[in-house]
Amino acid sequence: METAIHTAVYAAVFVDDIEGLKQVWNELPDTPALLPEEYAHHATLMFKPDEEYISRLAPEIGKEVQLAICCWAADDKAQAVGVSLRGSWNGREHITMATKPGVPPFYSNELLKKEPVHYLNKPFEINGRIGYFDTGGNKVFSLEGTPYEHAWAYLGDH
Repeated sequence: METAIHTAVYAAVFVDDIEGLKQVWNELPDTPALLPEEYAHHATLMFKPDEEYISRLAPEIGKEVQLAICCWAADDKAQAVGVSLRGSWNGREHITMATKPGVPPFYSNELLKKEPVHYLNKPFEINGRIGYFDTGGNKVFSLEGTPYEHAWAYLGDH
């Protein structure tokens, strides 16, 4: 029997404490109650990353990082927080907190481009871990045994 090869669907910082993040949302000034479809589990670094992107990300995979929640936005379709990550990969990371049924989580990209976006005087910090979500439904925090293992080996000592 052949083992399925699972490739990356998205590279992300996965939130360590999802319930803690939801509590932070509830403590932010003027935030509405979360919509029914809750997410709050990751900040996407890249959707459908190619092998070159995974190669560049390889030294960071598995590392613990801090995300600073710097702003939030909400409308009748979705709710999201903007986050700042040192060494940002795309400069516009965010975490989709929740959506109404039928609204895809990537709508948060549009939400955070619209007004109003509420900026915080003092960011809240949360912890996360860099990895990727694969086509097998797994969070991956090491390249060992993955189709990208050679990307890590290529980089030499680690």
